[in-house]
Amino acid sequence: MSEGRFPAPPPAPVSAAGPASPGPASVSGVSPGGHAELIVRRGQILTMDPRAPFAEALALGGGRVLAVGSEAELEGLRGTTTRVIDAAGATVLPGLIDAHGHFGHVARSMAAAVDCRTPPCHAVADILARARARAGELPAGAWMLLQGTTFQDELLAERRFPTPAELDEVSREHPIVYRSSLHHLVLNHRALRDARIDAHTPTPPGAHVERDPGTGEPTGVLAEMFDRLPMPPASESQLAASVRHTAWRHYLANGVTSIQEIWDSPQPMRLIAQAQLAGELPLRVRAYGWVPLAGSLEQVAGGRIADVPPREHWMEAAGVKLFVDGGTSSHTAAFYEPYLDAPHTRGALSHELGELVDMIARADRLGAQVALHACGDLATDLALAALELAPARPRLRPRIEHGANTAWTPRRAAWARRLGVLPV
Repeated sequence: MSEGRFPAPPPAPVSAAGPASPGPASVSGVSPGGHAELIVRRGQILTMDPRAPFAEALALGGGRVLAVGSEAELEGLRGTTTRVIDAAGATVLPGLIDAHGHFGHVARSMAAAVDCRTPPCHAVADILARARARAGELPAGAWMLLQGTTFQDELLAERRFPTPAELDEVSREHPIVYRSSLHHLVLNHRALRDARIDAHTPTPPGAHVERDPGTGEPTGVLAEMFDRLPMPPASESQLAASVRHTAWRHYLANGVTSIQEIWDSPQPMRLIAQAQLAGELPLRVRAYGWVPLAGSLEQVAGGRIADVPPREHWMEAAGVKLFVDGGTSSHTAAFYEPYLDAPHTRGALSHELGELVDMIARADRLGAQVALHACGDLATDLALAALELAPARPRLRPRIEHGANTAWTPRRAAWARRLGVLPV
């Protein structure tokens, strides 16, 4: 797939499902002359119909699948303006849906961050070398973000993250933030100073600030604090280019045509919508606002997607994202037992049970689907209990994000099934 322009997005979503019977099926969406806009021939077309799982040809028009069948059966839909693709025996799959993503975070990172992922970095020294190179390009006082990889401490030769002292050695004139994931951060002391995080700074609910036991001063290791840092956003032009690059190179090129986006910043959402309208980005978005970063619960549950007007099938408000705990990579996911590699903590809950029940009920009254972030076993049980105790069964099936990652058991699976919960 190559990046470029294409016809303006159609008003309805493309469906990869096949016809109700093995023969060709025709629906509305053909051209005025009764012809398809596109026909794919000589392919192994996966129809998703168990009665006729594969077909040879596929016809599309008006943003929908018009028919699947043999090449001969679809010949009648071919006109003088129909574009024809010869699949030459290749398999043609339905577009993939990313059920839980942070497209905006990826685009923002790629717009301005130093790529310190593994690969290409295989040792802490590799990360520090890249940081020094970037420091030489930035004016004093400019923030620097080093984007690593989740659980990178298990991937690097030293089997640890860079330390605040090592980031200090890179530069004391630049605030530097190393981020292995959305949950885990390492800051140099200039970044702590510029963010005004010191011995007197209270730790926000659900976050963690590692402190010196003697002085109470922060060491530079933080969790669940990235969106509280005063890092300037990428410029509009930088982020617009990154949105297109991220969509084409990392999503569309791998067959992902629709995303369920956990959003917290209006800028990427606005730029995605602009690219969609310009006919430059065939990526469909269903948006879950991260409360409170995306707005109040009432704002998000009421259908607000930053300052972007919703657009049917392309930019739709899906629901609210509520955090029950943090992440395992930062030891903030809430478990019943202490972490083996951090026995001083069992993680942290973001809400009390009663508070969570109230938030679920308020979101449901406004017609929003509820997505609960719960990584640890304690948090997963709290999420299920809150859904159980909600005044009414949610009208839209609730989701537990990361529910099946580490804490899923037959008991929790049965509990979730009874409540109609979707583990995502």
